[in-house]
Amino acid sequence: DTGIDVEPNMTFEITAEGEIDLGNRASARPEGNQNAKVRGSVYPVPDSGVGALIGKIRYRDGRDSNLIFIGAQGRPATEAGEYGRLFLGINDDFVRDNNGSFKVVIRW
Repeated sequence: DTGIDVEPNMTFEITAEGEIDLGNRASARPEGNQNAKVRGSVYPVPDSGVGALIGKIRYRDGRDSNLIFIGAQGRPATEAGEYGRLFLGINDDFVRDNNGSFKVVIRW
């Protein structure tokens, strides 16, 4: 939870740096690691690399938007009717074995 409330037609500039250990002798930077995919795993954003920085909006009614890839540098925007809170996470199906961190800067 970033603590940032979103409203319709907002644009964000998000930059990230750092590295996380994915727990299977692989690591990832914010853009993710395509080579770390484990066969049979279902990742939140299937086309993005494991460990990539991803985001979503939790709407005021408790529903979540679709997850989007952000990576090391992204410019996501909200659409008409989108009110809620911006959440960031990593693209992994099992986060309990992860270590490390990303430093993320958000401008709006």
